[in-house]
Amino acid sequence: MLIRSIVVAALAVVMTAGFAQAKCDVECRQYEAYLGGVWKNRQAVDIGEETYYVAIVPDKRSALVYWADGIKMTSQTTVETAADEVSRCRSDGAPAFSKYSDDPDTPVKTRKFRKKTFIQVSLKC
Repeated sequence: MLIRSIVVAALAVVMTAGFAQAKCDVECRQYEAYLGGVWKNRQAVDIGEETYYVAIVPDKRSALVYWADGIKMTSQTTVETAADEVSRCRSDGAPAFSKYSDDPDTPVKTRKFRKKTFIQVSLKC
C-alpha cells in the first residue's frame, strides 16, 4: 500500500511537471525568439581589457549585457558602463546585482548568473 501511494504521488509530480513544461515551452520559445531578434543587433564594447556585448531592446527601456567567455568576475558599474556606451543612455543594473552586493563596484562572479546568458539593465534616455 505504501509503495502504491509513492508511485501515485511520483506520477502526479511527473505529470504536473510535464504540463508546466509544455505551457512554458510556448511562452519561453516566444520570449527567446524576441530576445534572439534583439540579440542580432548587439554591439561589442571593450571595458578595460574585457569585451562585453550589448543589445538595446527596441523600446529603449532596457539593454541586454553579455560578457565574453573568460570573464570570471564583473561588477554592476562595469555592466552599466557597457550599456551606457552602446545606448548613450543612463543604465541601472542594481536589480540584477543587489542580491549579490550592495556596492556597485564590488566584483561578482559571473557564474552566479549562469541561469541567464545576459543581464538585463533598465535604461533612462
